Amino acid sequence: MRGQLEVVPAERRDRWAALVEEALAPGVHPRDFREANGWVVRAFQGALAAVAGASGPLDAIERAVRGGNDTDTVAAIAGSLAGAVWGAEALPASHAQGLHGWPGIDGAMLAHRARVAVGASAVSGRG
Repeated sequence: MRGQLEVVPAERRDRWAALVEEALAPGVHPRDFREANGWVVRAFQGALAAVAGASGPLDAIERAVRGGNDTDTVAAIAGSLAGAVWGAEALPASHAQGLHGWPGIDGAMLAHRARVAVGASAVSGRG
């Protein structure tokens, strides 16, 4: 979870490394970042703590929500991080059924666009 710090501009790397370390410290829980977790940095720390202490993606999202305050923001970030760690396949299919974006964009289209965004081969011809 520290692997991408090298892409952070050098003048900010130490600050972000410290924020990541704070979120990954032993025994840390998302509730430890509850205060001001509507602020993107605190929300990220809460989400990172949720994923780091989780046994899987659903556990990470639940931990994020149980952190309190701006739970939708923290859980959305935790879900994204959990997807990067465990992959979409780790989620029950039922969790993707109601997924949608703008009108007319369903879960399959969102998954296709995500694959395209990261340069992965697109399985479906949609999009």
